[in-house]
Amino acid sequence: LYVMGDFAAAEAAYERVRASVDPSSFDYGWATQGLGLISLARGDVKKAEEYFLVADAFAAHADGARLGAVSGINLAAIARRRGDFEQADKLLRRSIELALKADAPAYEARASAQLALVMFQRGEKEKGADLMRQANAMYESRGELRHQSTTIGNLGAMALQQGDTETAEKYIVQSVELADRLGLKQSMAEDLNNLAELARQRGDLRVATGYVERATSIANEIGLESLSPYIAATSAQIAQDAGDHMKACTLYAEASRGLGAQQDMTKDAVDDLAVKAGCSGS
Repeated sequence: LYVMGDFAAAEAAYERVRASVDPSSFDYGWATQGLGLISLARGDVKKAEEYFLVADAFAAHADGARLGAVSGINLAAIARRRGDFEQADKLLRRSIELALKADAPAYEARASAQLALVMFQRGEKEKGADLMRQANAMYESRGELRHQSTTIGNLGAMALQQGDTETAEKYIVQSVELADRLGLKQSMAEDLNNLAELARQRGDLRVATGYVERATSIANEIGLESLSPYIAATSAQIAQDAGDHMKACTLYAEASRGLGAQQDMTKDAVDDLAVKAGCSGS
């Protein structure tokens, strides 16, 4: 239910599990982990972190390597978004060790994919892209199409940030096709926002606007508040390129508020764009 974007139904299911099992059971720990993922998708980072920390503490106490690997991956995602790359790196290397201990290659791949993002964002772009390709190959060898959609999308986003629009388009379109086939609405919305930025970089503002509208529609439909500030930032740049200064500044401010609420380091980059655009009060 969660991966299909039905957060309300997934939340209710996880709450039913927690209400029906012993709090010392692994089912309770996994349900708590799931509630953290839903909170993160909704943009409530504080609540998500609380859930992940509870699951992580339970895993450590019960020697649950698989649960510990996943909680580490999720806590690392929050640390990475905050810009705490040292903490994220530490958590992910621990998750890889736990995944190996549990003979859980799928979790090893997930931790590797997150570590790839950490490397890329702290400036080790080639190493990050190489590790993301390795994680994607691990998923491909296991037929893990759902996770492969994410790693392929990430490879596209990495290429886009490096200005390689041709490679970016290849990866993102492939990710969109997988997400559409599997019904992965969260991945679809993220990919559409990246396609909007790709079209903007190519100067096709009409196509970029269409992609943003589709991404916004999906995000609103499933309550994907975590993506809303990113969509607003993309929309702001489209408006700026179109010469609509007032709209651009309004959207930059919206993106900045949303990213700040999510403790996301991307806020600084958005604020810099707003200043360069001449938005007052930025």
